[in-house]
Amino acid sequence: MKYLFEYLKSIEKPIRERGLLVSLDYDGTLTPIAATPDKAVLSTEVKSALEELARLKNFELEIISG
Repeated sequence: MKYLFEYLKSIEKPIRERGLLVSLDYDGTLTPIAATPDKAVLSTEVKSALEELARLKNFELEIISG
């Protein structure tokens, strides 16, 4: 697993040049906590919102799961 703070200096410039970076956890944040990973499914509303965000210029979206 890579930790953001170990790489902060290396990603600072691209973030400033490209815009905003948003990192979201999948299970428990974007979906309700599920008993197994295959049961953690995005709702239609959340999926639609993420698709809209991903299309924005100067906006980097990443989904993290651990």
